[in-house]
Amino acid sequence: MKKLLLITLILWAPAHAQTALCEQLAAQIERAQISMAQEFIDANNENSASRFASKEMRETNSWASISTSLTLMQSNRCTPIAHPISATAYIKAGLACVKTAGTAQAKSSCDTARWTPDYGPVQ
Repeated sequence: MKKLLLITLILWAPAHAQTALCEQLAAQIERAQISMAQEFIDANNENSASRFASKEMRETNSWASISTSLTLMQSNRCTPIAHPISATAYIKAGLACVKTAGTAQAKSSCDTARWTPDYGPVQ
C-alpha cells in the first residue's frame, strides 16, 4: 500500500510543477510584450543613434525571451497561448498612460499589472 501511494505521489507531482511552470512562462511572455510596448512609446524620445541602438537591443532581448519561453512551453507540453504574440498588443494601454501623465488617473493607468492587451480585429 505504501509503495502504491509513493508511486502515485511521484507520478502526480510533475503535473503540478508543469502547470506552475507553464503559468510562469506565459507571464514572462506577457511581461516581454508590455516591455516592447513601453519601448515603442518611448521611441519618440530617442534623439541619438546610440539610444536608438540600445532600444533596438532591448526589443531584441524581449523577442529572445519570448522565443525561449515558447520553446520551454513546447518542451513541457504546456497549453499553447491562444492569442497572437505582438510587440504592439499593449500599445493602447501604454498610450493611455502617457495621456494621463501628471493627472490623478496616472497611477491606475500606468500600472502595467492592470494593462489589458488589444489584439485588434480577429481575422
